[in-house]
Amino acid sequence: MLKVGIYNTTLPNTDVVGRLRAINQALESHAWLRELFQFPASVYPGLTKLANSLGAVATTSDDANEFASDFAPGDRALLHLKANFFASGDAWRVMARAEWVDVTRAFVQQRIAQVKRLHPVSLVGNADPPDSALVLGDVAGKRWRDGLTPVQREHLLFYTVLGSANQNDRSMVSDGEDALVIFNWPGVIPYLDLLSLVGQCEWVERQEQLDALLPRQGKLRTSIAHCFKYVF
Repeated sequence: MLKVGIYNTTLPNTDVVGRLRAINQALESHAWLRELFQFPASVYPGLTKLANSLGAVATTSDDANEFASDFAPGDRALLHLKANFFASGDAWRVMARAEWVDVTRAFVQQRIAQVKRLHPVSLVGNADPPDSALVLGDVAGKRWRDGLTPVQREHLLFYTVLGSANQNDRSMVSDGEDALVIFNWPGVIPYLDLLSLVGQCEWVERQEQLDALLPRQGKLRTSIAHCFKYVF
């Protein structure tokens, strides 16, 4: 299954609840997404109830917030994400469990707490409580894994790659770019961030949609863009 989605969100980068609603809307609008993720029917009203319960808490943020400081107030979030999530067929089925509503609730609450902080948090001496999304997700994962046969467990595979895959000399030498591989159960958690991108994309099904999202450019601008391609 191969689909094309263009990131085209209008949500502010501090609107955690808005992104949760966008996920649910995308799942409701596209049958192929429901087929892909195979969530139980109870998950969809569960996500709606979760968004409604958190709606009064999370969507506003002070301009001094570190997450919003690089953008004008109300401006949409830009995307610069280098991440890949991999899962084998058997491992993918863990995401279809009803417990993901509870995992998502804990995960979103952690995101809200981050957005509400007005000052950067130092990694040294951090007194924050442990990530409840990781703890709760681990319980759900263990329950699911215990129900598998030994043969199925041997074929489980999921991991996340975060960081640059650039292989040009400038990236590796002067930019100091690298990649980080997260495996075993914690590697599943970034899946929730990637799922949020699903709700912030417009999924292209017709040429007319693509032309509207990526309008044709004039010859001069196209020529300049091709020249810059060799620079960067």
